[in-house]
Amino acid sequence: MILTCPECGARYRLADDAIPPAGRSVQCASCKHSWFEAAPQQAAVAAVATPPAPTPVAAPAPAPIPRPAPPPEPEAPQRSHWLWTLAALVTGLVLTVLAASVWRADLSALGVPVPAGAAIETAAPTTSPLIIEATVQLRVLPSGGNFMAVTGTITNPTKTEQPVVAMVADVLDAQGKVLDSWPIPAPLSVLPAGRTVGFDSAASNIDPAAASLSVHFPGIKPQP
Repeated sequence: MILTCPECGARYRLADDAIPPAGRSVQCASCKHSWFEAAPQQAAVAAVATPPAPTPVAAPAPAPIPRPAPPPEPEAPQRSHWLWTLAALVTGLVLTVLAASVWRADLSALGVPVPAGAAIETAAPTTSPLIIEATVQLRVLPSGGNFMAVTGTITNPTKTEQPVVAMVADVLDAQGKVLDSWPIPAPLSVLPAGRTVGFDSAASNIDPAAASLSVHFPGIKPQP
């Protein structure tokens, strides 16, 4: 340590432990000045607080790589309720006619598609005032057979109820000869005035010589 006289400024080099912690009186050898010298204070070592280590923060999870949306499933083809018909039947005919009591359609060129406006024959009315309106569908099967379906309505245009009996479907050749026939059950026994009722029937293996179809009431008479 270096000791300096406050009077004359003389400087003296002393051992670090020459001045006890409680201090002591010293005298300058040069000017004989005496003074009390306190123990040198140790340099305060500023403790540098070590900052706490930062709490480790987990790195954010990488954003998930978006997966491409799966391709849409192909829509199932809409099944038509006529699918079975289209698969099994190759040609057809649809004819509609309105006639009094007798409905008759020309079936010329059986098994061949009939163009719009194909010939339709209507027989003369019988004594029944009931009106038959029908549609016939003739389909030729791949096996060579055929299938005929008849769908229609019976209308009572009068102001009184009329009896309804089983109808007859006649398959005729070009000369009007009956090749085949089948009964069509009456949908009801009495048809009220001004009302309409539906009916349907079918037959298979129609004679290839068929030229027309007639649906009629067999000789029915109206009520008085």
